[in-house]
Amino acid sequence: MGKKKRRAKKRMEKQARKAQKRMEKKERARLERARKKAGRSGSGGQARRDPRKRRRAARRRLLRRLLLLALVALAAGLCTLLGYAVKSLPVNTIVVEGDSPYSDELLLETCGLQEGQALLLLRTGSMEKTLLARMPWLETVEIRRHLPDTVQVTVTKAQPAYRVKDGGKELYVSADGKILGYLGEDPASAGVPLLLGNFVSPMEIAQTLAYETESDGGICVDIFAALQDNELLEGVSEVDLRNPSELTIKLEDRFVVQLGDSLSLPEKLRMVAESVKRLDETEAGTLDASTVGRVTYKPGARRSSAAAQTDELSEGGTQDDE
Repeated sequence: MGKKKRRAKKRMEKQARKAQKRMEKKERARLERARKKAGRSGSGGQARRDPRKRRRAARRRLLRRLLLLALVALAAGLCTLLGYAVKSLPVNTIVVEGDSPYSDELLLETCGLQEGQALLLLRTGSMEKTLLARMPWLETVEIRRHLPDTVQVTVTKAQPAYRVKDGGKELYVSADGKILGYLGEDPASAGVPLLLGNFVSPMEIAQTLAYETESDGGICVDIFAALQDNELLEGVSEVDLRNPSELTIKLEDRFVVQLGDSLSLPEKLRMVAESVKRLDETEAGTLDASTVGRVTYKPGARRSSAAAQTDELSEGGTQDDE
């Protein structure tokens, strides 16, 4: 019995020591937390009570305010300097260059450009758009500033590519489809071909020529590009797109060229150009190029000696069609 009591006593003592250690550990942790908390609150309180720290904090606040005031003063100075620079650079010289159908005075009045304006404040992009919108006979407009006091306006004249009928009048149209103005406004361009097509009415100056179907616009571009590539455009007096499956052109007031549909237009017109070169200058009639790879020539009424004869022209030469 004595040994059992001693063992039990030792176990109890061991458990008591462990419990004591846990309590001491918790107490140390509590004291540590309290010390840290007291240190934080004590430092703030000390800062509030320490005159030197209060003075240092006041100096930092003053420096921040002075820096902010300096930045505001600098910004105001820059704005004043910029305003002075703008006012001290007025437009004194305006130079207009290029081939323009409009007078220099009308150009400047339309875009609102005049001497005395602040050079750096000119809205050149807006001026360019205004001129292009209000003056359809201008192809390009470029307005550039040149320090210290010069503005250069450079324009190019729009070139008519063809003309279209609008009721009883005719309108010039540029290659990109822009409606330029009425026939007679540019006598030098009276020889451009007449384009017959299915257009949307009404037609408005400075607007894009609109077709009833989008494909007609593509056919127009293709035909004129092929005519230009084969050096036929100068001799064309009329292009008829009203029937997309029976396209025709009038060439050199001598030939009616039948192209059929819009397939292989470059190839068809290449063979037409070669056929025209082979024919005598006095001959006239119809060139049927509706079949790709072959051009058939049918003489017109002016050829009395061969009025009933039909010649077939191909890349190899001329053959009778009878």
